[in-house]
Amino acid sequence: MRCQHWAKLGGSNKKMWATMDPIKKSRQRIYGIFLGTGFILGMLIGIIFITLIVSYKIDEFHEQVHHLQSAIADREVRLQKLEEVINHRRYLVKDINIHLEFDGDYLERLSIEKALKDRCNILLGKEVKTIDWDLVIAMIDNRILRLQNTEYQAHVNRLVIAEVVQLWILVKQI
Repeated sequence: MRCQHWAKLGGSNKKMWATMDPIKKSRQRIYGIFLGTGFILGMLIGIIFITLIVSYKIDEFHEQVHHLQSAIADREVRLQKLEEVINHRRYLVKDINIHLEFDGDYLERLSIEKALKDRCNILLGKEVKTIDWDLVIAMIDNRILRLQNTEYQAHVNRLVIAEVVQLWILVKQI
């Protein structure tokens, strides 16, 4: 029926297909271009999404490794000091807990806490009775810490001297 319709309009069946073929080919090219472009864009978006997820996980693992390294270093220092005085049966400082009041980044917080613990490690293994609390406060209060090109000032709010020395310290960025 179509052929008859085209024949009535003055064209033949071959003419119809000859005129339709270039149109059909150009549409197929356009569809191919859209399909290829969509596929490439989909791959790029997928790669970006996967890269973002992987980088987020790497950052989390980096923070965790940094925290664990800091904890191991503290435990090693503590163990060395306790081994030195293991034969004495007196009240000795066994650990130091630092409670920071700091509004910065988690990694900055760990670095500041490590620097303050390093400053206080001389207290480990000492007899509780012989520790002068004024000197402990003077070691930390109003001190300026320089970490990664940033300066911080520490203020001691509270101090408890027992087998576990506890310090509450306010840290502000200068």
